[in-house]
Amino acid sequence: MTSAQLSDILSRLGSVRCGVVGDFALDVYVDYSDDTGEHSVETGKPIHHGQDIRCAPGGAGNVAKNLAALGPAAIHAFGLVGDDIYGRELVRCLDQLGVDTSAMLVQYLDWHTSTYVKPLLDRIEQNRLDFGARNRPTSDSIEALANRLEAAVASLDVLIINQQMLAPLMTVDFAEQLASLAVRNPALLIIADCRDVSLLRPGVMAKVNTTEVARLLGRTVDERDSEQCITACRETSERLGGPVMMTRGENGLIVVGDDHLVNVPAVAVVGETDTVGAGDTCLAAYALATAAGADTGASAELANLAASITVTKLNQTGTANADELAAQVVDARYIHAPEIASGLRSPDLLAGTAIECITGRTSGAISHAVFDHDGTISTLRRGWNEMMYDMGLNVVSGGRLAELPPDQRARIAERVRKMVDETTGIQTIRQMMFLVDMVSSEGLVEPSAVRTASEYKRQYLEHLMATVNARMASVRDGSRPVAAFTVPGAVALLEQFHGAGVELILTSGTDQDDVEKEAALLGYGCRFSSIHGSQGDEIGDAKRLVMQRLLAGRQALAGIVVFGDGSVEIAEGRHAGAVTVGIANDEDIPGKLCNDKRRRLIRAGADWIVPDFTETSQLIGAIHGD
Repeated sequence: MTSAQLSDILSRLGSVRCGVVGDFALDVYVDYSDDTGEHSVETGKPIHHGQDIRCAPGGAGNVAKNLAALGPAAIHAFGLVGDDIYGRELVRCLDQLGVDTSAMLVQYLDWHTSTYVKPLLDRIEQNRLDFGARNRPTSDSIEALANRLEAAVASLDVLIINQQMLAPLMTVDFAEQLASLAVRNPALLIIADCRDVSLLRPGVMAKVNTTEVARLLGRTVDERDSEQCITACRETSERLGGPVMMTRGENGLIVVGDDHLVNVPAVAVVGETDTVGAGDTCLAAYALATAAGADTGASAELANLAASITVTKLNQTGTANADELAAQVVDARYIHAPEIASGLRSPDLLAGTAIECITGRTSGAISHAVFDHDGTISTLRRGWNEMMYDMGLNVVSGGRLAELPPDQRARIAERVRKMVDETTGIQTIRQMMFLVDMVSSEGLVEPSAVRTASEYKRQYLEHLMATVNARMASVRDGSRPVAAFTVPGAVALLEQFHGAGVELILTSGTDQDDVEKEAALLGYGCRFSSIHGSQGDEIGDAKRLVMQRLLAGRQALAGIVVFGDGSVEIAEGRHAGAVTVGIANDEDIPGKLCNDKRRRLIRAGADWIVPDFTETSQLIGAIHGD
């Protein structure tokens, strides 16, 4: 989707009139401290201190909240609350969002407002306290809601049904009344997200996930396997008698109808994620866009973009607004070939080689070759990731890692490892920005002692450059050859390209001065027409800028090939339309394939995967399309 296409859809959302019916709930977040040193006089038990109580609509209320973030003409809520403080707070929150709550009815008997109280200890959610698990709607409540819906339906463009509680509003009787409503109003778009899909009736579009589909079909559905998911989605559509949208977690979503099939890949998200509420975001965005006249493909893409925004909002059921979507449509890079990356399907190999053909895309005659530096050509910085990992553990734990409980140590280690792995290839300063967020969110370092990203970068580089400088000195004094610090075959390929008149461009997330010095020392810096690295602590993606400059004035990047061992350069190259070659080398064992790199590079969009450059003639022939 282009920015212009997105802008066109967003401009039409303001005329859509929405209805949401179902299980409205209240999410209550409470931060607390358990180490107070105080005890109750009456019970002798430790006293916990609570603070910063935050309330937000949940369940069907979160769907309404996501709709409100996109600014439709009207949102009408149809649901039940109890005669309690939580019900009053839920209605107040909805009113603040501009939702019409005149059909949020109070049931005085056998109904407590569905509420999720979520205590957060050191920003980590503890055991939840739920209200409303034994709710039972009365026949009078069902009839009153049905009458309100009947009176309002003529003024709606879309109706969203939400059912997710253990004791739901959506009884069989109410489901039948909604089905009758759908039959009598065939022009009304109705989309339902029901944990119990048996409640769905023909004429209603179903929003499901792979777990719900597997339960319905009575077999396993692997969300990484596109073919399996498409088949399962089609069977679900046939069984339910209507179109189906199936979300696949980090593998995107599929929409199936009588005359269409849309398979949208997921947006690659860097950093920590929280998927709670992402399905509501997806549902709300799809419903609004479709009601505004967007086709199935555009609506699905918009829903996918919106969900990729909310999963980055931690400890909350987030939303995505128009400004965030406008930024995301430009920045989004997608996850490719999850079946191959995860090992569910094997790629083709070029005969007699270790070269993996992921897509088989070719460039024709190569005119430009864009190379990442560290790990793709040079291994002077080999081990940078372990150094960053060790530093991350130390600063996030405030230097007290060994003193922490085992589960907390393991959680911090996983967070740091994930950050290092997923940010391979981006600017060092941006990696340190992620680290600052992590230090702050863990809360083990006093706020006044948390350093800036620039300070953490200097600390990290002091350790790394001690090793790099020693390696460079060994090259200068002749005690180690250049080959000891370059990827096998890389320098020979550069010489081959240079001799053939291919323009060579070097890019890196490392500071440019360092890239130039290291490339010059290893003897190939002069082969590049230009070198692009980070400019100190200035935020700016050199790899994206290189691809944008190459694309300027072109319809496509024919004849351009990108080589890299990091996700960033591969994702940027694939997004721009260049042929991409992932160098999945184990820097400690020359010639060995690194499976972790391979997985990341395939997901980032590599067309070809090699362990190094030793089979250059076969690789270049394949890229040419010979």
